[in-house]
Amino acid sequence: MTDPIPVTLELTPSGDGMPSSELVADEGHSLTAVVSDTNQFACLRFSSRLALYEFARSLLHEALFGAGGEMAFYPLEIDGRMEVIDGVRMARDSARVFVHYPPKQEAGSASSQPE
Repeated sequence: MTDPIPVTLELTPSGDGMPSSELVADEGHSLTAVVSDTNQFACLRFSSRLALYEFARSLLHEALFGAGGEMAFYPLEIDGRMEVIDGVRMARDSARVFVHYPPKQEAGSASSQPE
């Protein structure tokens, strides 16, 4: 990595600068998700700090600006190259990762009103 990972985050609704050009260019930055058949533990193995950082940024961006209730991360290979999906490159042999959360409430909806 040419520059250290920035300690100050700037997230925009449009996701400017996400993911980093370094992550996109270098297939060495990836995530492998493994689920143990024995004890049902899930392990997220990052090949680099940058891969971990970009995964966290993707989740944080969704928490702040996303409207849905689910994110899915999965391995996708096109023309022999593993692609970056939602800021994350999953390794070829990785399990899929699903993140579920409550969708954003519309302003003025019953559940967003103070009690």
